[in-house]
Amino acid sequence: MLSNWLQVLFSRPEASDLEELLINGTRSLERYFSDGRRQLERSPFDSAQELSLSIQEFARQNGQRLDPNRPAAGGLWSSPSEEDGLVLRWHAIVKPVAGDSVCLSFRRFKSKVHSFDDFHASKLQVNYLAKVVGSASPLFIAGAPGAGKTSLLITILAQFCRNERIIYIDHFPELPLVSPSWLCLQAASKSILGDGAFSLKQVVTESLRLRPERLVLGEIRGDEARALFDCMVASPAGCLTSLHLYHPDHLLIRLADLSERSSQEWRELFTHSQPHLLLLKNRSLDDSQCWQYRDGEFQAVWLDGDEPIISMAKSKGV
Repeated sequence: MLSNWLQVLFSRPEASDLEELLINGTRSLERYFSDGRRQLERSPFDSAQELSLSIQEFARQNGQRLDPNRPAAGGLWSSPSEEDGLVLRWHAIVKPVAGDSVCLSFRRFKSKVHSFDDFHASKLQVNYLAKVVGSASPLFIAGAPGAGKTSLLITILAQFCRNERIIYIDHFPELPLVSPSWLCLQAASKSILGDGAFSLKQVVTESLRLRPERLVLGEIRGDEARALFDCMVASPAGCLTSLHLYHPDHLLIRLADLSERSSQEWRELFTHSQPHLLLLKNRSLDDSQCWQYRDGEFQAVWLDGDEPIISMAKSKGV
């Protein structure tokens, strides 16, 4: 059973600094360690059919559908043992997208709530983020994989929004619900019979009926962008989300591409809501850059960890 195998593997003393596993079908297994080491070895699965059945059963146990008509799934997996506190982010891709193979990733998820000290944040940066969250300004947290986007998002929510009615919306829920005031709503894919689908757009509509004080979108990968547009248009609640991005000039282009909305529509929405974009590097605000959309462009708030250099513009609302 895949769950038992993971629990045993990550509980070994020599796995204390193991950060990620990548299983490439029956070909290989690669281990990634926190000190940058990589270790390549044979896959523990000799049969592609065995691996495919194992991961489909694993997905089903975690509330996800995974089959040739829904060839990708992921989320959080928690060890049945409360003692080890092991939580992994998993993602699986099966045929036809993965050919005749299966690609399976497990990444150690640091689900504890961090403090801003863990991100080397200055007092002025923390105060500025508090003002951003306290306003109606949307916040995008961007960066490369492993930059700490999700950890920082959890920290911001826990520090500033613990007692708010937060609704977290995602395809594959990955954020822990730190507060009993937080809710999670999840899109549903079609069943094998072709029914039961519930889109992110529908989830957003239902979430607004619950009168959220804040909306949190899972990482922007596809139709999350369309859901984000609807959230920003229809709700006065502040929106927070994350995405892979490396420069502020690319944000409008990426959102337009993923949402099938024009850049002009996003530009008009940004003009009213004046969002912030925080580019996180190396899990540290020391190396981060932050901008706010003002006067038709993103203007620097701080660069490479400097103290905030402009005051926050008041959001005009939508």
